Amino acid sequence: RALKQIILSSITRCVVVRLLQLVRPDALYLRRHAVPGEVLRLYFGEQEHFSLKRLIGKLSESNNTTSQFHIVYARSDSCAHSLPTWSNNDGIDPSILHRVRSLVHDDPSAVEIHHLDLLKSESEIRTTFDGWVSTELVKTFILVVDMKMQSTNIVNFIRSYVEQATLSSDKLFILLLHFPLSCDQSIYPALFLGKWCCIFLDGIGDADGNSVDFNNVLQSACSLTGQKLNADTLLGALKPKALQYVASQVPFYSCSKQPHSINHSMTLTERMNCIEKILSNEVEQATLETILCRKFILMWTDERIREVVYRSAYALASGKSKLSFSSALTSTLQSSFNKFLAKSVLEINVCANLDVLDRSSADAETERIFAL
Repeated sequence: RALKQIILSSITRCVVVRLLQLVRPDALYLRRHAVPGEVLRLYFGEQEHFSLKRLIGKLSESNNTTSQFHIVYARSDSCAHSLPTWSNNDGIDPSILHRVRSLVHDDPSAVEIHHLDLLKSESEIRTTFDGWVSTELVKTFILVVDMKMQSTNIVNFIRSYVEQATLSSDKLFILLLHFPLSCDQSIYPALFLGKWCCIFLDGIGDADGNSVDFNNVLQSACSLTGQKLNADTLLGALKPKALQYVASQVPFYSCSKQPHSINHSMTLTERMNCIEKILSNEVEQATLETILCRKFILMWTDERIREVVYRSAYALASGKSKLSFSSALTSTLQSSFNKFLAKSVLEINVCANLDVLDRSSADAETERIFAL
């Protein structure tokens, strides 16, 4: 009887893990009080639902013990549409290379990406897939399908053809189905048949490579034991766009006509570099950036984090928002940090103080006067 109970528990856990892969993070968060902490920790701590690149990393690390064939459901967004067609035979375009590294894999030579829209016939699909199977060095094949443009019949054909192949143990095939945010439900059924594993991704990732760690944010928002918001990681992801926002605020830099003044007209890149340099100045054994970041994080109490996450999840569930969960959260956090940093720099610059903090044109006497 005890053995039977153990087997039953193991089967139940296996089923829960497989089904949990398909749950939307916003839906799970709204029902978190009815879900055991172990399940929340499994979803937000062990599974990946916010980054295609991290998902591929996890699947590769698992040595394909679960499956080599994966259907990934994702929301259509700018990143999904901007995934480039990529193979080792392509010429090296720096912008495409950057997108592949940011969104898919650190080693572009290990992946091949194709869009179904560009494969004009079943014969071309078979030829493309067979070519990858016979290539030893390329470990991961991603076929991107815009479900707004395709029918379920062609997806069924791809599944049927692909699952007949015998892959070497280190290969992964990912059928990435992305659908418009206006669709409340996926328009292709998640069939747990044969060799396939089904996974839901809230978003592909961030094309700039500065993605917020949503697993950490949501574990903190769920008040899981031992989980705290990682402020350094969060602000590190928000900082590049915040600097760009601050640097774009021209009124900050219009009060001086001195040619070497940071308040004089500069290009956006020059302003960003100057501000970043100024924020690295030390005040009482801490940089200005560190001081401002500490002040910003103090505003984000556990209750405030839960409120922001709940609003984003509820807006999506009620149909008021068509953004993905991760996009809505990023937008809120980024906007808050942008305005905080801009206001802080504006206060610092009341009397053209940025010129004082910018040491590029300061002489030794100025350094002594202001104890810089």
